[in-house]
Amino acid sequence: MPWIAYSIDDKVSSGIAGILKEELEFREEGEIDGMAHYRSGNVHMLEIKRPLIYCDFLDRIDDVDFIIFPSKHVSEKGVMSYTVHSEGNWSDSAKLGGKPNELSFAIPDVMAKSLKALASDASKDIGAVYEATHHGPLLQKPSYFIEFGGSVDAVGNPRREFLGVVAEAISETVNDPAVEYEKVAIGIGGSHYPGKFTKLALEGRYCFSHIMSRYYIDRLDMLEQAYSRSTLRPDCAVIEWKSMNSTERDLIIKRLNVIGIDYERA
Repeated sequence: MPWIAYSIDDKVSSGIAGILKEELEFREEGEIDGMAHYRSGNVHMLEIKRPLIYCDFLDRIDDVDFIIFPSKHVSEKGVMSYTVHSEGNWSDSAKLGGKPNELSFAIPDVMAKSLKALASDASKDIGAVYEATHHGPLLQKPSYFIEFGGSVDAVGNPRREFLGVVAEAISETVNDPAVEYEKVAIGIGGSHYPGKFTKLALEGRYCFSHIMSRYYIDRLDMLEQAYSRSTLRPDCAVIEWKSMNSTERDLIIKRLNVIGIDYERA
C-alpha cells in the first residue's frame, strides 16, 4: 500500500497534504503510535509532528509498498524548483537525519513516475529535477522525497498553485505508479541537481535509484549500497563523463567492475 507522510512543522508539506485530503477525500482512521492516520482507498497518510528527515521509526509501519514524503525544498541560491530524491548520507556526517555512510531503500520507477508528473505540470520558470541522494531518514521501507521550494519566502508562504502541482504528481503516482523506462541505473557524477540524469529519465531511457554527485566520488565504497538498496536492481551505472577527470573515472569503473555492474556514459 502507498503511504504519504507529511510534517506539521513544514508549511509546504502540510499544505500539500491538505490539498490531497480534499481532492482524494481522505478520512481520519484514528492514530498509529500517536500519529494521526488518514485513508483514501488503499492509500494511507500519516501526520508527523517532527521534521521528516528524522522519521526512521516509520520502518515499524506494516503493509507498506512505499512511502512518499512531500516536503519543502530550500536552495542556497533561492532557485525555485520541484524535486525528487532518494535518502541517505554519502559521508561520515548525518547532520540532517539518517546515519553516517548509510543509504535508504530507493524505489526508482515510482520516483521517476513522480518526476515525470511534476515535469508535465511544471512551468517554464519552475522546472522539475532530480536531486542527488541526501539526508535522512534511514529506512528499510522504499521511500523518496518530493519537494517544492527554493527561496525562504517560497517555503514560508507557499502558494497553493505550486503546492497543487506536487499534490497532483503524488495523486497520479499513488493511483498508477507504472512508468516507462529502458533501464534502472545508479547515477554517478554531476552536480547536486543532475540535469543530465533528469533529462534521461524524462526521455524514458533510465530511472535512477541513487545518485552520487561528483562531490562524493571519494566514497566509491558506498556504491555497493546504491546497487543493493533499491527495489529494482540497477542494470548499470550512468557516469556524467565530463564532470570528472580521467583518474576519477578510472577509479569509478574499477569499483563498478568489482560490484559486477556495467557503466554507460552521459
